[in-house]
Amino acid sequence: INTELLPHLTYFLQAIFRKKEFRSGQIEIISRTLQRKSVIGLLPTGGGKSLTYQMSALLQAALTNIIDPINSLMRDQYEKLIENYIDAALYINSYNSKEERIVNEEKLQNAEAIFCFVSPERFQIQKFRDVLKKCKDNNTYFSYAIIDEAHCVSEWGHDFRQTYLRLGDNLKAHCPVKTAELTLIGLTATASYDVLADIQRELKLENDAVQSMPAEQIDRKELVFNLIKVEDTGIEQPTWKREKKLGIKKYPIIKELLKQLPQKLNKIITNLLANDKISDEYKKNLRDKLPELNKTN
Repeated sequence: INTELLPHLTYFLQAIFRKKEFRSGQIEIISRTLQRKSVIGLLPTGGGKSLTYQMSALLQAALTNIIDPINSLMRDQYEKLIENYIDAALYINSYNSKEERIVNEEKLQNAEAIFCFVSPERFQIQKFRDVLKKCKDNNTYFSYAIIDEAHCVSEWGHDFRQTYLRLGDNLKAHCPVKTAELTLIGLTATASYDVLADIQRELKLENDAVQSMPAEQIDRKELVFNLIKVEDTGIEQPTWKREKKLGIKKYPIIKELLKQLPQKLNKIITNLLANDKISDEYKKNLRDKLPELNKTN
């Protein structure tokens, strides 16, 4: 990115999102999107994927469609925008009443929102396609289409949602743009290099579209993996018989782990509440979200 522009973007980051500085990988994604270049962004969970498209959308004079696979994800991102006093947002899904959906569709047509959260299935519904067509008739245009959980676009994701198969083509066909081409932003925290290449191929993006953090920066220090060995069940056996025996051996181990889970969680929470470096506000939020904890602390 042009280093002269970084202070200006940092100003928006601090003024709008109340963040001190960009996290690793964010600025590279934003740099491409502001140039209206499509991108696939790989950032870890909690790495600030949503901020990359939110800032880009706010700096463009057009609308943005965000495609989420789950309604709760849509509402969660919508509510976080509201928390940042960005109320030019709406979602169209089964959480809406019929009246709410009609109002939201009219807002979309009249450019009364910047962010619109929808599912991939919505683009296969003719009524919604008609809404997007009316957007063009009203001189309402889109700058970005965000594909959240972009790993669903890959071949292995088709078993989950087949509507992702031609999602890129559907977005370009039905989201009207005023100039150039619709900019696609695929965001994921779960993708191998093979899956990233598959997403790039499916969305027909340029070779340099993939933006990822260095492997050492993706390392999550707070995650601990423990391998538990299960006695060999015999590879030479038929698959169904081997899996049945494996399940019998795994069940008591998993059951014991689940029994220990509440005790381990309680220990973690107790340590958090006793940590002087953690703010009182965070501790209060923790207690508010855990009613049972209030009885003992």
